[in-house]
Amino acid sequence: MSDNLKNIQRKINLATNALEKIDLQNQLAWELRLTDIKESLANAIITYNSSLEASYIKGKAESLRVQANAFYVLSKYDQSFHKAIEALELFRELNDKSGEAAIITMLGINSYSLGDYENSLKYHILSCQIREEINDIPGIIISLTNIGTIYFIKKDYAHAAQHFEKGLELARSIGGRPADEAILLINLGSIHSHNKEHEKALQFYFESINRYNFLNNVAVLLSISESFLNIGDLTNAEKYYLLGLDKAISLESNFGEAKARLGLGKVAYKRGEHKLAVQYLEQSITKAGFSSEENILAEAYLSLSEVWASNKDYEKALSYHKLFCTEKEKEFSREADKKTQSLLVLHQVETLKKESESQRALNDELKKLNEEVEKTNRSIVESINYAKHIQDSILPHAGSLKQYFSESFVFQRPKDIISGDFFWIYEKENDILVAAVDCTGHGVSGALMSVVANSVLNQVAVNQWMPNPSFILNEANHFMERTLKAHDDSGLRDSMDIAMCSINKSKTELLFAGAHNPLYHISAGVLTEYKGDSISIGNSASAKFTNHRIKLKKGDCIYTFTDGFADQKGGPLRKKFYYEPFKNLLLKIHLESMEKQKWLLHETINEWMGNEKQIDDMLVIGIKI
Repeated sequence: MSDNLKNIQRKINLATNALEKIDLQNQLAWELRLTDIKESLANAIITYNSSLEASYIKGKAESLRVQANAFYVLSKYDQSFHKAIEALELFRELNDKSGEAAIITMLGINSYSLGDYENSLKYHILSCQIREEINDIPGIIISLTNIGTIYFIKKDYAHAAQHFEKGLELARSIGGRPADEAILLINLGSIHSHNKEHEKALQFYFESINRYNFLNNVAVLLSISESFLNIGDLTNAEKYYLLGLDKAISLESNFGEAKARLGLGKVAYKRGEHKLAVQYLEQSITKAGFSSEENILAEAYLSLSEVWASNKDYEKALSYHKLFCTEKEKEFSREADKKTQSLLVLHQVETLKKESESQRALNDELKKLNEEVEKTNRSIVESINYAKHIQDSILPHAGSLKQYFSESFVFQRPKDIISGDFFWIYEKENDILVAAVDCTGHGVSGALMSVVANSVLNQVAVNQWMPNPSFILNEANHFMERTLKAHDDSGLRDSMDIAMCSINKSKTELLFAGAHNPLYHISAGVLTEYKGDSISIGNSASAKFTNHRIKLKKGDCIYTFTDGFADQKGGPLRKKFYYEPFKNLLLKIHLESMEKQKWLLHETINEWMGNEKQIDDMLVIGIKI
């Protein structure tokens, strides 16, 4: 136990006033976050109960703040949000501006972790405004850093630089905050690096080192290395990559080690030391595999392709270029395949030509094709990532299910970056409507259809006087037939399969209706399947969907899903997973917590797939009553 923890514990033992003791216990819980987050959470819960008994608002607020932080660190973002909102109300009741700003910052950090950058930005701006009201300069610096970081992620480098510079100016004005100055200098360096102003970036990186000893930071060392590499200073690039490698090895950071070895491989290649380059790049691939950093893998494969092309070994160059292509997102696979075919042609031609002039020409063409593929891939990925951002902002967030069912999960894995499967939820009077929806196609086409389908379901649910799944599916079917013209002269069909249930918690029952997709209900260790009607929404104007009424007991589990999990190929025979093994898996894991069930689904399908590609979007929704 640290001296600070011992000192707080000593004060707790000596405290005679109950409220003073609660304040000290909250201090202890907050201090424990640095060494044992679970112990921090446990202490905060105990202190909250003590505050509740004493009707001590400040004690409750501070303990909820500690709980919010602990749940965030444990990646339980929904619970962190819940505790933070409770704490926010109490801090506002106390008119405690400092506590209010700290909690709003926590909400911003949670939103950032969930990829909700727009709301994260709003929270941090609000927190900054509150801190400006009370002239909390250190707090303002933190808020400006957070705001700048989000602008940086959004690639709005001008606004990011504006906030980092303002934060740096404040940190310098009050003095005594070298760590804050160093972080802001590094951030400004990163902006110059992204703007290809590498010499300016180096100035900021080295200034940060002068303000604070960041030579022990792997990320900073690698940023310096990359800037030196980009300006052609191979000696310094190698020096700092080696420093970064040593630090990454000491910290057992597979990602840091993979990135350092990738950089050293690039340095060796530029020096013409091709054997050493291959050695470093192969080591990078091994470490990147351990850290699951696909972007490092892609870069390493592309670099190896270039090395072997320079050695005029076009067979190996082709092999590594194919690996590079497989690491890229599926949406641009056609373009990548075209380039791979071009490389194959070049390889075949090379076997027929022996003259050095022809070899040089082929080598130049190979490099040109690599550059074209990389440029095309980058452009497509940026467009698709933006489309995903739009889709995420429109569709319900998976975490919203926990607002109604604390024991629940949404397991979702798109085939591509964006998905045609989506989770839908709607509250109607005392009933909660939950659905797993599978739209025509996947990738871009499926994502577009998902946005349309979400709008249709929302519109129908609003207009229904009661939360009846079969009514909603019937109306959604009519709407799609009438308005979207699912059957047209082109022969294309826009449709969706869906499993929808309406859960009335007070009545402990649910209504279920499905278009193709079923619902599984596990009660007392027995799984009962309720099948949906054998028709998709949008395929028949005369379709009528049927309700199933299901009685529920405490501890029962219900699952709705799309066909992606069961249809995934894998295993030693490369067959589908199928529905019977899927049922057996759910029966095997249903007594576990819902978070662990989600993790077990993830692990099971990963093991089943092995090296197989994902063939469809996956979605499984689980709720424990």
